[in-house]
Amino acid sequence: MKRKTKIYLSTVFVFLACFLVAHFSLAYDYTPMEKIPGFEDAKYFPDYISAIYKFGLWAIGIAALLMVSVGGFMYFTSAGNTANLEKAKAVIRDAIIGVIAVMVAWLLLYVINPDLIGGNLSSMQNMRVSDSSTSTEYIPPTKTGTGSAWPDSAIPLPPGTLLDDEARNRLSTEPMKAIAVNKANCTYVGQESCTSLDGIPSSTIDKLVAIRNGGTDFTVTGGTEHWLHKTHGPGRSIVDIYPNASKSEWDAIYLRLMNSFGVSPSSFCDLKGQRVNCSVASHIHLIFN
Repeated sequence: MKRKTKIYLSTVFVFLACFLVAHFSLAYDYTPMEKIPGFEDAKYFPDYISAIYKFGLWAIGIAALLMVSVGGFMYFTSAGNTANLEKAKAVIRDAIIGVIAVMVAWLLLYVINPDLIGGNLSSMQNMRVSDSSTSTEYIPPTKTGTGSAWPDSAIPLPPGTLLDDEARNRLSTEPMKAIAVNKANCTYVGQESCTSLDGIPSSTIDKLVAIRNGGTDFTVTGGTEHWLHKTHGPGRSIVDIYPNASKSEWDAIYLRLMNSFGVSPSSFCDLKGQRVNCSVASHIHLIFN
């Protein structure tokens, strides 16, 4: 009996462990090389965990039905043999207990997060631990405030960064894969309705180009204008992008970016500074390593 109890508890543990692993796997750049038969759409590690979970449900359901059928057959063919009757009852009982154990695991996952039972692990992106080194408010190295010229000619831009014109030229070098910036450059601190790339790290532009060359079409909607985006600023590898695709595709785009291009796991789908599901976000807040 103790052995059976261990098996039931292990089943519950495995189901819970699958999703704990899936949650932490979202923070790492990993793309599985093989597909699970019947789940060819699984492209990234969290998708594989979802596929394994769904496959496990089907397998357990079929196995339970098979064992109940076997137990029933044994019961009706026992011909009054007490020993065979007990074996048949044990087979049926174990199958039912196994199903109950899985249902308990399902209920626990539902209580933790309803999206888990549907395999919608992309929604767990909002559970990421933020990167304190990049999430703090940007403090510009100047005493001049709103209304002062941008960029401040009295303060040199950080090493390894570009002026706005240089950055925009780099983004538009390939006409067929040009990356648009949604607004013109800013001319003074505090200006509304502008997007500046003054002081953007050269490496960040390289990574944006790599993302575009990788097949993701997008528009840059936030650069170094720190008065409009508190965590942005010169020298910071942080940009906001708007994928030029249906909102229903944003989750897949987000997950694809998380697995490549040097994108930090602290990146998230953003709506007014809040982490939200990508399908309702206004943009994707990208933080590069």
